[in-house]
Amino acid sequence: MQNNYTTVTLEELSNKFNFTVSHLSRLIKLHTGHNFKQMIQMLKLEKSIKLLSTTNLKIGEISAQVGYENTTYFIRTFKKMYGIPPNKYRQKLNSPHIAERH
Repeated sequence: MQNNYTTVTLEELSNKFNFTVSHLSRLIKLHTGHNFKQMIQMLKLEKSIKLLSTTNLKIGEISAQVGYENTTYFIRTFKKMYGIPPNKYRQKLNSPHIAERH
């Protein structure tokens, strides 16, 4: 899942491990506390955080690179998870911290 999160499906994964889809789904939920879709979303958003902090790629490029076909959906999903849109997240990363005066 970590390496193919942009394209992997639950069906492909279940075939690879020779489990039924429902059994693999239960195992994922049992061991992670999240369903397959949530796990994939978290992997995509974690990768987007890394790209936002280490590259100058545009938001649309990051969205496509982590596997979102729709940039607007990516922005909405990112904001729902982190409380701010990706461009604001990047701005916060790049803003200099003002030293406190005593």
